[in-house]
Amino acid sequence: MGQIKEMEMIMKKILPIMALVSFSVISFAKDNYDEKCSLVKNVEIGLSVYPTIIESINNYFLNNGIDVGNVSKTRKIINYKDWYIAEVEVENGEPVVILINKVNNKLSVKGLFGGTAAPEKTIYAIRREFKKKNPNVPSILLNCYVPVGEPFNN
Repeated sequence: MGQIKEMEMIMKKILPIMALVSFSVISFAKDNYDEKCSLVKNVEIGLSVYPTIIESINNYFLNNGIDVGNVSKTRKIINYKDWYIAEVEVENGEPVVILINKVNNKLSVKGLFGGTAAPEKTIYAIRREFKKKNPNVPSILLNCYVPVGEPFNN
């Protein structure tokens, strides 16, 4: 019985310290995330690169026999340096997330995620897939991308 009381006393002393350490780690991670993600910018409709991004996506669909029509709605486009992630809806299919890289002033689709072919539609699967196929994509772009709509924002 004495050992149980002793353990209870130890736990009463340790739990507040554990909670403080846990809170500090979470706060540090959030602050670090917020600071780094401030470097990732939203691409708004009025920016000159916006129509070029949409055009490159539509051309990619057409040139690669992806029969989904054109982009019908842009949910979100983010940018870091020469890389972009676009989450879009299409005329004849499920929403897709597209990774785009700008090289020599030309946009090139480097990855496509979504549609019925994607078995797991979580942010972790998107990040993993894009990084696997494009090891040079900045981690900050992948880590700061937060999906806007279904089925990716689970």
